[in-house]
Amino acid sequence: HGNALRVSGDLPASEASFDLADDCWKRGAGGDPGQLLDGRRPLDLKASLLRQRGRFDEAIQLLDRALAASPPKAAARLLIIKAATYNRAGEYARALEVLDQAEPKIDERGERRLLWTHRFNRVNSWCHLDRFRDAEALLPLVEALSAELGNELDKQRTRWLKGRTCAGLNRWAEALAALSQVRAYFHDKQIAYDYALASLEVAEILLLNGRFQQVRQLAAEMSWIFEEQRVHKEALAALTLFCHAAEAEEAQAEWTRRLIKYLYRAQYKPELRFEP
Repeated sequence: HGNALRVSGDLPASEASFDLADDCWKRGAGGDPGQLLDGRRPLDLKASLLRQRGRFDEAIQLLDRALAASPPKAAARLLIIKAATYNRAGEYARALEVLDQAEPKIDERGERRLLWTHRFNRVNSWCHLDRFRDAEALLPLVEALSAELGNELDKQRTRWLKGRTCAGLNRWAEALAALSQVRAYFHDKQIAYDYALASLEVAEILLLNGRFQQVRQLAAEMSWIFEEQRVHKEALAALTLFCHAAEAEEAQAEWTRRLIKYLYRAQYKPELRFEP
C-alpha cells in the first residue's frame, strides 16, 4: 500500500503507511521463524520513498541493510537502486562506483530491463560529469535495449540522454532534434519538471547559436508550468528568472547551463535555492 501511495505522488501518506508496516513487521517477526517472508522488499520500497523525498542518507542506509541480507543474485537490483540514489543526490562519481559493483552480478540474458537500467544510469552519470565521449560509446547499447523492451517512457528518457550527449559534443542539430522530441513528449504527458529541464537544454543550444528570438518563444511556451504548480517553489523562482531574461533577450548560455545544473540537483531537494 505504501508503494502504491508513493507512485501516485502522496508521499506523506506513503511514509505513514511504511512506518505502520515497519511496526507490524517488527511485532510479527517471531511468527516467521523460518524466514519465509522476504524482509528485503519493504526496505528497498521504503528507500525509494526516502529517495523521492530527498532523504538520501536514510535511503542508502536502508539499501545497505537490504544488501547485507541479500543473496548475490538479488544484489544487482539493490546496487542499481543505490547508484540511482547517489545520482539523485548529485554524487555521480559514487554512483559510478556502485554501478561497477553491480555489473558482474547482472544476468545479461535473463534480466534485460535491469541491464538497461544499469547502462542508462551509467550514461546518465557520465553526462552529469561531462564525460560525453564515454556516454557516446555506450549510448547505442542503451538505445538497442530500450527498443527491445518497448517501453515508451524508457525510449524517451534514452532519447533525452542522446540529446544531452550530442549537445556535450557540440553536435547541435542532432541534439536539438532529440531534445525537441523529448520536450514535446513531456508536454503531452504533463511531466512539468522534466519538461522544464528539456526546455532549458534546448534554450542553451539556441543561445550558443545566437537564436535569441526562438529562446523568447520557448520561454513563452513554458507558461503552463507556472499555472499547473507542479514544480516546487525554489525551482519555480529560478525558472521565472530565466523566462524574464529570455523575454528581454538577455538570457546567456553559461548562466542557463548553471540553471540546468541547479534544477537537476534541486529536483529532490526542494529547499535548495538557485544563486544567480
